[in-house]
Amino acid sequence: MMRKLFMTAGVTAPTFCVSGAASANDLSTAAGGYHKIWTQGSGREGGSLEFTRDGDKVKVCDTNADGYSAKAYVSARRGTPMYQLEARHAGNCESISAAKGYNLIEGKKYKFKVCMRHVRHGLKHCNAKTWQA
Repeated sequence: MMRKLFMTAGVTAPTFCVSGAASANDLSTAAGGYHKIWTQGSGREGGSLEFTRDGDKVKVCDTNADGYSAKAYVSARRGTPMYQLEARHAGNCESISAAKGYNLIEGKKYKFKVCMRHVRHGLKHCNAKTWQA
């Protein structure tokens, strides 16, 4: 197992990577309602999706200069995506929130999905989790 550290707002949060098909990280803390997943399958993380329950904040980030963008989807558990957002270019992030008109119903479960997207190759390295708003 390989250990990585990420800095968020001055706080170091340890995450762990496991090589193989299930290499995606899931950094979740129930107390703050914060969740994070990474794209999977490429041997390195190319994009991430973060969800913060307070304020229904969803953020997608493209972390590699590899010709792919990071695309995120939020949907009712078995439905079509309600919201989509895409971060293009390495280091770029895009976000939505209840304050911007993207409200999620409190207590309801939603599916959060992040993929790498290429204009010619489509979606790859997807990872999805279900979390409660």
